[in-house]
Amino acid sequence: MGAQATACLCVVLSVSGLACGRLGFDPPQDVGAPDAPMRVDTGTPDTSMPGDSGPADTSIPGDAGTARPPLAQYFVDEASVGQGPTVLRDRMPDPVDLTINYEGGSPHWAEGSGLGRHLRFWGGGGVDTGGAMADTAGTKLDRLHGSTTATLEVKYLLDDCVQAVGVDGRLFGLGTGNHRGGHSWLTLRLWEGREIFAVNFDGDAFWTTYSLQMGTAPCPSLTPGVTHVVVDTDQADPNERVRAYRNGTRVSLAEAQPPQGATLNLGTGVRNIHLGRAHPDSAEIRDIRARIAYAAIYDVALTGLEVMERATLLGTDDSAGTPPLVDPLAPFGPAEAVTELNSAADEDDPTLRGDMLEIYFERDGDIWRSTRDGTAVAFRPPAIVAELSSAGSETNPELSADGLTMHLTVGPTDNQSISTRPDLDSPWVTPTSIPELAGYSLASVAPNRRLVVVAQDLSPAPGSWDLFSATRPDHRSPWGAVTPLSVNSAGEDQAPWLNGTSTLMVFDSTRDGTRQIWVSQRATASAPFGPPIKLEGLDPTIDESDAWLSPDLRTLYFVRAIPGQAREIYRATR
Repeated sequence: MGAQATACLCVVLSVSGLACGRLGFDPPQDVGAPDAPMRVDTGTPDTSMPGDSGPADTSIPGDAGTARPPLAQYFVDEASVGQGPTVLRDRMPDPVDLTINYEGGSPHWAEGSGLGRHLRFWGGGGVDTGGAMADTAGTKLDRLHGSTTATLEVKYLLDDCVQAVGVDGRLFGLGTGNHRGGHSWLTLRLWEGREIFAVNFDGDAFWTTYSLQMGTAPCPSLTPGVTHVVVDTDQADPNERVRAYRNGTRVSLAEAQPPQGATLNLGTGVRNIHLGRAHPDSAEIRDIRARIAYAAIYDVALTGLEVMERATLLGTDDSAGTPPLVDPLAPFGPAEAVTELNSAADEDDPTLRGDMLEIYFERDGDIWRSTRDGTAVAFRPPAIVAELSSAGSETNPELSADGLTMHLTVGPTDNQSISTRPDLDSPWVTPTSIPELAGYSLASVAPNRRLVVVAQDLSPAPGSWDLFSATRPDHRSPWGAVTPLSVNSAGEDQAPWLNGTSTLMVFDSTRDGTRQIWVSQRATASAPFGPPIKLEGLDPTIDESDAWLSPDLRTLYFVRAIPGQAREIYRATR
């Protein structure tokens, strides 16, 4: 990867009601130059899916894969009680294990609080307490010095907003010195309950701290969750060079961004990686009161989609081992109407953000939107999205997992279009047509933005609707030739949905008479799709279509057309 300034620090905080799972990775493979995060200016987007700069991808078109593996990864699950283990194991190749120092009664091992196994740190009162640390000289972590990219990933629960003598404590990151004194260079910290990211560039020429606080000052809610901080100074857009996320949702940063191409500076002293308090000295006791369940550091900048994927996956039990994926063919339980979204009109084409807190759908040729505060509560009353709706017809919305890109069909001639927004609180820009996809609709775009599956009405030909795909060498290029998929039948096949790895496609088909939801799988993202299989657990006697699946494949949103009634949005789980 060379001396590029890409570093990713991923901090995972247990999501309420969930715990952090052992999400192991295969040994790293060369997957080509990474896509930059899907972030855009507020101007008119181009049709190559805007928002990124940097080198073009060289990997196989359509090969999305899951989030790229970390450089070092700590599950923090070596014990469930007491102060026995002396080492935190790095589960990645060429491991850099951390030595645990139990001092002043902290940290100690615990289990529960929605975190699984974890280390609980309880500092303060002017008493030195312990932490976990390792020197990094001559290790794989040295490659972060002089890099332009990095990501930090940590899962923790804040126990208390109080810290000793008003000094910030260390959660996870890289610094210099020993545990009795030193300096933070790439570190997630806590200061009176606020998350602070400290980073240094260009030999100390640019050093700043970013406030990630999302709660009410001076202390956010004491609930568990996941934090990611991403560094990517190769980005032309200054706002993309340091990004932060809480539970997969981007957090606004008010502080100045580094210059383009600035390289990470990890100092010239004794470099170390540390978890928990790592730098107390005679004047400062930098303790934390928190429970840390997982931490990882990357030498690449995770995209917004990868962050969403990781935040979702890290909701599993940290002490339970790698959780098995849900069988894509497993039957769903009974479906229920999402009554707060349905009306006397027809509802169509539901599409959600990856965290399932925002939904868009079509009603009477316009795009509607609703939000909610959690997956266990109802959606708010929906409202029309004025910037995505006009006097004409807008249908078939397809929202990206990070909620920042929308594909939709405009007009009676199936004009496939794209809209973007810079963050979740901003309005959508005016949709722009994609010329190479003119005449196609119902687009589903792979997370790497190099594969799209669309549908086309072939009337008056038999079957009428078929599915097609197109690829491109990188996300800034136009789409290539559109070719039919092997899953097409003599019936109507349409409304595709792709999973995060592009190895699973869900669509609806009338091949058996009634319109039903079908599933097709393939071994890799570049292989042909296999024979479709009907999704079980739904009602085979009623037309059901427009499927959307959650990232973990456990929740299904779809449209049910009961004879004599308006089309309605339904939900089922497994």
